[in-house]
Amino acid sequence: MLTRGHQLLRNMFGLDYRSLAFLRMALAALNLANLYVSLPWLRTFYTDDGVLPRATLLNFAYFPPTFSLYMADGSMSFAGALFALQAACALAMLVGYRTQLATVASYVLLFSQQGRNPYVLIGADQVLRLMSFWAMFLPLGRRWSLDVALGRVPPAAERDYVGWPGFAYTAQFVIIYYMSAVMKTGASWHVDYTAVYDALSLGVYGRPLGTWLNQFDGLTQALTRWTLYVEIYGPLLFILPMWNNWGRLLGLALLIGLQVGFNLTMNLGMFGLVMVGMLVCYVPDEFWRYVAEPMGQWLARRGRTLASSAAGKEFWQKRWRRWQAREQQASLHPGLVGGFIKRHARGLGWVRDGAVLALLAYVILWNHDVAPNREPLLPNEVKWVGWATGLDQQFDLFSPDPMLDDGWYVMQGWLWKGQPVNVFTGEREVTFARPAWIADTYPGQRWRRYLIYLWDPAYQPLMEPLAQYLTKNWNRRHGADEQLRYVEIYYMREIVGLHHTRSPTETRLLWTQVYDPALYPKVNPAAQPAGQTTLPP
Repeated sequence: MLTRGHQLLRNMFGLDYRSLAFLRMALAALNLANLYVSLPWLRTFYTDDGVLPRATLLNFAYFPPTFSLYMADGSMSFAGALFALQAACALAMLVGYRTQLATVASYVLLFSQQGRNPYVLIGADQVLRLMSFWAMFLPLGRRWSLDVALGRVPPAAERDYVGWPGFAYTAQFVIIYYMSAVMKTGASWHVDYTAVYDALSLGVYGRPLGTWLNQFDGLTQALTRWTLYVEIYGPLLFILPMWNNWGRLLGLALLIGLQVGFNLTMNLGMFGLVMVGMLVCYVPDEFWRYVAEPMGQWLARRGRTLASSAAGKEFWQKRWRRWQAREQQASLHPGLVGGFIKRHARGLGWVRDGAVLALLAYVILWNHDVAPNREPLLPNEVKWVGWATGLDQQFDLFSPDPMLDDGWYVMQGWLWKGQPVNVFTGEREVTFARPAWIADTYPGQRWRRYLIYLWDPAYQPLMEPLAQYLTKNWNRRHGADEQLRYVEIYYMREIVGLHHTRSPTETRLLWTQVYDPALYPKVNPAAQPAGQTTLPP
């Protein structure tokens, strides 16, 4: 029997094996969703033919360099092959086939994708990376997996998993929410309570529901306070020593409700999906016992009824038995590496747990150092560990206050025959008028994040590759008589003010890319001060 102390620890940090299987499926689905939103911009953001060639990334060291398989080659075919491999690993995770290997490979490929272009990453990408890292150490394939069905791994003998990797995953989850609250130090969060109003006023993230809600000042002030309370105290409901199942149900309701509210009112890409995906390993036994498993049994009965009349049933049963026998035979003769792991499983488990605890201590020190007004504890000489493993982290969304800088881009190109065109959208007409919805001028979360970086003058070195990319895209799609003479990139800037006001729109010329006819297509960049525009003759 468990002692009372052991039972309290199990209540606080135990993870249901069914919920761990759910986490495996959620991670796989989120990896596939990440590829889905990134695939349309594969050439744009992950090849040398896009906005950020590898040479530019290496020379512009605003972010520390990280490991990335994509840096081995800059071609479209190589990036596409890595995307396909990443999708295959995610599918293997989804069905639980060679789960441990698929989980590790998925993390390496995800980390590589993010390292290739850190300027398109949103908060969801950081959380997905951290979830995937700690998941490598969790037993995700002990329930509802092909590994169990094929006899490659034994099914879980107990209901809950308790171990140091589960403790580390839960600690990381608590850190994410707690540090998100700690970083919100501005007056809009603690004095004026206007943070939610400021965030919903940003057209770059705007949604109709958020704009409508933003007219109620009392409501937005209450939501500002509520957001901080939920971020600080909500995660504690997942580690209650008593009544833990009901605490986790309440915590799930609060945090899922918070994320649904964020994503219904603002364009935050995959942020809500990832934050909810992080929580599924905390689904308690009551849900599986009274909801999911009865429903699954009903579906299984229906499936057997349908399958009994399907042609070729015997053929597929033979195939399955043959595959099962082959996998079981392979597990009896695991080879050199597999045999070593089997013979030294206990010792390797101690090594794993030691590494997990050391890395968790590292993460705690890292977050201590990035918190406001703290004396650094982590020496600079070991910062490379965070960058090399993907454990570097900073949860500063809308911190210390929501940004007030808002606006949209106009990317105007001039053809040799003197006609202006919109090189970003491909339209023949260029307008500087304020769009009905600023968020709609950004084609997806990757472009939104990238262009928000370019508002900052510190990122001006990234402007030239962007202008070259726009030029190549336009010239490829048009004939010799419609080639670009030069490109101008404007930022139409507005500042969110108090009492539902905004500053007048300021037209800022960020970059001009000129093409010399004698040297074409050699590029001759000519950045000009804001407000000075070279007109075609």
